[in-house]
Amino acid sequence: MIDKMTILSKETFESFTSKNDCVVMFFKHHCPNCKVLMKVFEKCLAQHPDLAIAGVDTEKNQSIMEDLSVSKVPTVIAYKEGNPVARKSGIMKPTELMSFYLDA
Repeated sequence: MIDKMTILSKETFESFTSKNDCVVMFFKHHCPNCKVLMKVFEKCLAQHPDLAIAGVDTEKNQSIMEDLSVSKVPTVIAYKEGNPVARKSGIMKPTELMSFYLDA
């Protein structure tokens, strides 16, 4: 798990995304693609330490996944000013992830 990643629950999800421009990753612990994307997040954080990132363990928070119509992992959603502005599923390279967030 990434040290600077805030793990969100049903109780904390809305508050975090409304207060932070951020990237939220929906993951499962045993998903190999999720593990790869976690390493991508770590590389992005090394270059952009101010990037706010959060994660949702979909095995523990199925209701958040359902509320947002997330059907597979990993899925990443960018939030700006409390609103979801971009969504992408699958693995990305660090440059793709940063472009995904900055261009959203």
